[in-house]
Amino acid sequence: MTTTPHIYDYWIAADGQMGLVTDDSPAPSGAALYAEPVWHDLPDALRETVPEPVPDSLSPYQLRMGLLAIDKLAAVPAAIAAMPDDQRAAAEIAWEHAPHFPRDHSMLAGLAQAIGLTDKDVDDLFRQAAAI
Repeated sequence: MTTTPHIYDYWIAADGQMGLVTDDSPAPSGAALYAEPVWHDLPDALRETVPEPVPDSLSPYQLRMGLLAIDKLAAVPAAIAAMPDDQRAAAEIAWEHAPHFPRDHSMLAGLAQAIGLTDKDVDDLFRQAAAI
């Protein structure tokens, strides 16, 4: 699994309030500034306000186990078989032999739609399956 590096800048004021630093929301004067490279290292109160990043890709094992967990794995062969001829052969090869599945791969987007997954569903699938 690869993940795009992230830096989360945040502040903590003397009274215990905290927040993320963004272009639209700088840290208040006098607040201590911090930076964390990964989402999991943010303080709990901030992690609840910031969505967990979506991994850039999954291994075939992770993707298949993730689909199995949401009861969608069995739908994949039929979805691939229903693809137009000019896309089906490439999808079959990718499904069987790809070393990884990038989140933004066009075949994955079409496959997800065919088995009834929204973009949000796929993001959630990638987050959950990355832990496998």
